[in-house]
Amino acid sequence: MTQLKKQDLINILVEEYGWEKEDLKFDAKGNPYTNARLKALIKAEELDAQKLEDEELIEEESAYEDSHKIPVVCGSSGTVIYRSETTNKFWKFTHFGQKDKIPYGELVAMFNKYPSYFYNGWIIIKDRTVAEEFRLTELYKNIEQLVSHETFDKVFQYPIEELEEVIKNMPDGMINTFVNRAQELYSANRLDSLHVKRLIESKFGFSLDDNAPISDIALETDTGVQNIIYVDHN
Repeated sequence: MTQLKKQDLINILVEEYGWEKEDLKFDAKGNPYTNARLKALIKAEELDAQKLEDEELIEEESAYEDSHKIPVVCGSSGTVIYRSETTNKFWKFTHFGQKDKIPYGELVAMFNKYPSYFYNGWIIIKDRTVAEEFRLTELYKNIEQLVSHETFDKVFQYPIEELEEVIKNMPDGMINTFVNRAQELYSANRLDSLHVKRLIESKFGFSLDDNAPISDIALETDTGVQNIIYVDHN
């Protein structure tokens, strides 16, 4: 700002902070505005803007009380367990699509210490405000078709290019769920596209004809015991 000319400083106040040019000719005492005074006005506007931004952030962060219960759904076909460090209460999800509610404060603690629960799609938050706060909006946009039984099966009817994009953006923790469902549909003769079949087999390296068990392609994050993803804090 030290190199800016007087007209440049006036332009900043007019274009960025809504001042009128007429108001920047003379101050309240009738004295012409100097460069130093114009810089001081810009600085004051910047501080006001930062203060407003901070107030908005505080308002967003305090949108919910810690005890407020947030709806969540399980995105895994295996068993997912989480135990609270503060209350020892635990939540157990045994199948894909299972719904529950978890206190906001507990979700914050979980996200801060074990973000994989969310980034891997093991637990999916069904509250837009919290999803935005945790910066999960983009992830959820990519997997919105995979979070309910109603829409999941329709994914296998997508054109190959679209299905490939879904697979590309799928969280690691939802791969088991996706492959399990592909096996179920194929066994029930409901996966009738040869192109879809070949895409799934090539992407995940197994044969639907052989009905390869899901454990053959299980993620390293699983414990290997009945597909349980288990975090014990004690």
